[in-house]
Amino acid sequence: SQPARPPAPPPLPTPSQPPTSPMSAFVSSFLPASAPLSAARGSAILPRAVPAVGGGRGAGAARMAVEVEIKWQGKVHRFAAPEDQNLLETMEENGLYVDNSCRAGVCITCAAKLISGEIDQSAAALAPEVESKGFVLTCSAYPVSGPIKLEMSQFDTAYDMQYGVNEAGAAKKEEKSGGFLGGMFGKK
Repeated sequence: SQPARPPAPPPLPTPSQPPTSPMSAFVSSFLPASAPLSAARGSAILPRAVPAVGGGRGAGAARMAVEVEIKWQGKVHRFAAPEDQNLLETMEENGLYVDNSCRAGVCITCAAKLISGEIDQSAAALAPEVESKGFVLTCSAYPVSGPIKLEMSQFDTAYDMQYGVNEAGAAKKEEKSGGFLGGMFGKK
């Protein structure tokens, strides 16, 4: 008798099937099969981190939309973004599956450069210096007024600004102490 075959790997995502992060898969496991991931936002499953600001974001209020223009992978994409949904979710609903990871405004993977417009990203963990240079985290950015223009794929620049100073300082300290073990056993 032949040994049992291992199960086939899951199919690769197709353009009509968005890639899922571990967090998205986890949150989706609590939703009915037909519900989009954005259905969890504002629920007990995935509460909205950004407090309501301005009018129109409460229950029963009309959903206002802001014009958004995204420059990504050499193309310009335009659509309307509802004010009560973060820009990352709106991009995904419009077929743009940009890099992202934590969906909590921390990892900087979904960083973009704000060219024009106004957003609310009060829940993002960006240093004031990084935010003042126009960087936004699309998973925590809610449209306020537009038109909003964003340039995507800004991870490297935003990451270097957010963490580069700390990493450079740590490297200098390590170098002065003779490396990781140098501090324990004296300089080389």
